[in-house]
Amino acid sequence: MLGVLSSASKADGSEDSVAAAAAAAAAAERIAEDEALMQVVRRHLAGSQVFEPALRLVKALLSHLSRRCPREAAVAALGDGSRVLLGGNGVRLDDPRLNDRLYVLALLVAACGDEQRAAVAAVIAEHGIVTLLLKALSHQDFAVRANTAALLVVLCSFPISCAAVSAHPAALAALSSLLRAAGAVAGKMDADEARELDVLATDALQAICFLMAPSAAAGDAFAAMALAPTGYGILDAVERLLTTPAAGDPADVSARRYLRGLAAAATALSAITRAAAERGRLAALQTRGPLVVAAGKALVWVADGLRGDGRPREGGELAERDERWMLQAAEKLLEALHDLTDATADGSAAAAALEALGDCGPEAMGIFGEAAVYASGAVIAALPNDGDACSAAVVQSGALHV
Repeated sequence: MLGVLSSASKADGSEDSVAAAAAAAAAAERIAEDEALMQVVRRHLAGSQVFEPALRLVKALLSHLSRRCPREAAVAALGDGSRVLLGGNGVRLDDPRLNDRLYVLALLVAACGDEQRAAVAAVIAEHGIVTLLLKALSHQDFAVRANTAALLVVLCSFPISCAAVSAHPAALAALSSLLRAAGAVAGKMDADEARELDVLATDALQAICFLMAPSAAAGDAFAAMALAPTGYGILDAVERLLTTPAAGDPADVSARRYLRGLAAAATALSAITRAAAERGRLAALQTRGPLVVAAGKALVWVADGLRGDGRPREGGELAERDERWMLQAAEKLLEALHDLTDATADGSAAAAALEALGDCGPEAMGIFGEAAVYASGAVIAALPNDGDACSAAVVQSGALHV
């Protein structure tokens, strides 16, 4: 019965997709409002014999996250997540339902409140689930790797659950390995496969950024991996995520969907260039022309997006999120480009970086310089009472050494 109900609460992909979606949403509402049925679902999630159809039903309800009743019913049924992880004979790497478990758990952590999220984090830590998640990042099934990375992003985005992940000694290395692998092969794939790899790389890199945010040691460790002889895939992934948005108009919604990856890539590049400068390794990055150009063009793209070119500002939560990501990308790109064009340690390497930027066109240096001035002003203006939080590279209007 639960299997039939879960099918009813999902759109069937028929030609009349609008009607199908409406019917699925209505079915989800009816199921969520049936308290007796949801009690049965909770009981079966904690068992083994009917675990799979119960899991599918909850997954179907969570596909209607914008609707309060299905969302709240699913979140209540899942509780602290222990039913998803321990029911059905327990989660394991060879579990055929592993992908569904990961998907549901990621949606739960994103949808629930802080108290419930803390309980989920406690269960994950108590039962050694972080170890399983890190191993799942190298699973042979791409969908499992992708959903694991998506779950880790959500976990790392909240301090309580981030602590459970960062406490694992292999967390940063496992995420960096996934990023390295995605970056090394994305350029060889067809368009659809490349997009999937870009999403995977974005999730891995954003999770890494969350781990680095409270920990200078984590930032240094990640930078060391990127600068190591085997770290080329990491730099490839960063370069690719910087390059992708520049192909579209910042005002275009389809282009702005890449903002999350751009902000993560800019943050990672800033950490890498800072560490390289401290270790006397900056020349290796300054002479990597495509990376320097990708950072420069990304800064121009972000500055155009922040400027708006007279376009009316959109309101709402999504627009505010996009602007936060743009400001984050602007600040970190300014820091990275300040390092990449710095001649203090190696004048010839800095000259190579500037030459790569200049080769973009006869007016390229003027365009890059104007973008740097505007972006630095936008970042400082966004922090009117906290100017000291901006790095010297951002405060300087000529962040590029031109």
